[in-house]
Amino acid sequence: MDVYSLSLVIWEIFNRAEISGIALDFSLPFGTCAGIDPSIENMNFIVNDMNHRPTLRSSSSNDNVLQLFSIKLFSDFNRLIRKCWKKIPSQRPDMKVIMQYSEFLYQKYSQQK
Repeated sequence: MDVYSLSLVIWEIFNRAEISGIALDFSLPFGTCAGIDPSIENMNFIVNDMNHRPTLRSSSSNDNVLQLFSIKLFSDFNRLIRKCWKKIPSQRPDMKVIMQYSEFLYQKYSQQK
């Protein structure tokens, strides 16, 4: 499994999730620097040479949806996403670690309901 690609899926889920009936406006993960239909060469340059990553939602952003939800949950998943986005693939967590951390977070936040 490609850990970097999985982290983009997680990013997409947290950026497109409807929370308390509110969803953020859609935005492409690399839309500000790559446009709507970038070439493979352009994406390779943006991701590998420039080391650009999509913007993560954070408690410092002016994000009303985030304020309605658990800031801690986003912080925990942002930590995981950042690790998966390491430039050197061998520095990224493997799938077992990702699954264990995800299961830990599920247990942690399902008990807070």
